[in-house]
Amino acid sequence: MTSHANRRDARFLTGPEFTIAFTLQGQAFQDIRMMNLSVGGCFALLGGRMARFFLPGATLEGLVLLHPDLPKGPIRAGVAYVLGYS
Repeated sequence: MTSHANRRDARFLTGPEFTIAFTLQGQAFQDIRMMNLSVGGCFALLGGRMARFFLPGATLEGLVLLHPDLPKGPIRAGVAYVLGYS
């Protein structure tokens, strides 16, 4: 069974106009590309140099979904999975 089979929520692929912004450890991140979205979370695309800051369990403060059709309020989010992290 793959991790994809264990997903609880349907995921929707998003276009390049779907981005997020947040703060992690005092560093502001803007216009981060969101690759997919579900009720339970999203998958964001970051460069390899930045990935080391995003360990599972890290808290993203003030996360905002930057798309006109999505809710505007900031939320507090947590990193659940990092591709390539072992």
